[in-house]
Amino acid sequence: MDGSSVPLDRRNSDFQRIRHAIHSGACKVVEPALGTVHRRLDRSGQPSGYATRFGFVPDYQPSHLLRLIRDQIADGSCKVVEPPKSGAAPRFEKLVASLVLAQPWPGLNSECRGELAYQAKPESQKQLYRFTLRNLPDEPIDRINELLKAHNVTLEPRFTHAPHKFGVLEIEIPTERLRSLYFTERVHLPADTAELVASHAAQNLCESRRSTREGPDIRWLIQCAPLYTSHFVVEFSNRVIDAFRLEYGRVPVSSTLEGYWREPTAFFGREANGTDHFLGFASLANQQHTPVPAEWFADSLSRYDADAHSSTFLLRTALRRVADLVALGFHAEALAPLNAFLEVLVSESLIYVSGSAHHLAQHVSRMGHAARLRLFTELAEADLLPIWYGEAFIRSLDAARKIYQHRNAYVHNLLLPDVIGRPTLLDRRAMEALFFCFIDFHEQQQVLQRFQSIAQDTGLIRAFIVGKIEVSYKAAQLKGAADDQAF
Repeated sequence: MDGSSVPLDRRNSDFQRIRHAIHSGACKVVEPALGTVHRRLDRSGQPSGYATRFGFVPDYQPSHLLRLIRDQIADGSCKVVEPPKSGAAPRFEKLVASLVLAQPWPGLNSECRGELAYQAKPESQKQLYRFTLRNLPDEPIDRINELLKAHNVTLEPRFTHAPHKFGVLEIEIPTERLRSLYFTERVHLPADTAELVASHAAQNLCESRRSTREGPDIRWLIQCAPLYTSHFVVEFSNRVIDAFRLEYGRVPVSSTLEGYWREPTAFFGREANGTDHFLGFASLANQQHTPVPAEWFADSLSRYDADAHSSTFLLRTALRRVADLVALGFHAEALAPLNAFLEVLVSESLIYVSGSAHHLAQHVSRMGHAARLRLFTELAEADLLPIWYGEAFIRSLDAARKIYQHRNAYVHNLLLPDVIGRPTLLDRRAMEALFFCFIDFHEQQQVLQRFQSIAQDTGLIRAFIVGKIEVSYKAAQLKGAADDQAF
């Protein structure tokens, strides 16, 4: 058993043997050495428990871990770190969320300040939040000069035509609004972030002996602001960016994204006298990139050159471009190429499975996209091969049907279902969920393999599909004959 662990499960035979050995005295339990614990105080300044590497342990609720802490404190093997004296921490008037953008604000030569209203919920009151736009650094390097330097070339006078800057968007959040933001914004958080916030908040409520209705204390609200304000920061910043595009945008500024922001977002605490204190990062770009070799592989470039001149290039790269559009925040604009790809995929699969029956292939080409999708839905519902054409396949078909509806609404009427005005972060999140099975690499491979297996099938699946196309073809023939007689 050295180096392994055994769960505390009565059904586990190893657990039963260990338990019996402990009771018989043949096995000795060695308690963990706690080392250092931090004393925590409640809202009235009285000790409420200890923060340990196992989590918070309240001293007003008897537990085995509390007894262990007290025993190790008594024998000197555990050190207690006392909380800082009151007044040692600075009092912040506001927090400042500083988003570092991938490009500078075009035409901005000095700071630009403004106020924009934000409404967390339709029934809540609008609140004005101040923001500042700036480009950094104040004395940027010049890209042309850096290029000349790389070639060991010096020209006088030096160029100042291509300064390298980056944009910053700073949002001011008054500390008196943090509690309100905590209660209103946590419902908009993604599931994994919401779970983390709930866990941290529960620990703080236990430490401070506050009720869930009161919420965490101000210390926690400041420390964890980067977590529970993430929806607010992204949504508000995108509104400012969108307003800037419409008012001043000559070069478009990319939207900020949730979950995988490309640049860091720093939080600062600002005192009344204007002094800023760094609190931490809300997010850091942490995408893993394949290292680029010193010499580009010749075979790879040859394949690209051949692919780029292929008639199927746009088809085979469609999903990559859709993912790029979503990554840039152009969710609505991604609908047309994604739906175009799905129409070709669905149509070509049915035409291929029709084989030499040219009248069926022609009929498939005249069918609408919704009717073609319905054939695949009937295949899934027939339960011929549930492992391969089961719930996951039905979900992808449902997503394709909704994408078709969204595409028609946007392309023909410049509207999106259930979206009024500018799409919010929640609207984008819903669209990303709709696109997921087609732009996530693993999911899209599953979808493509299923359609490919249908197109290449020579047995039961092919017979089912061809039979359905035959029924549709005959119905169309009868309808055409009836229309001719009526004419």
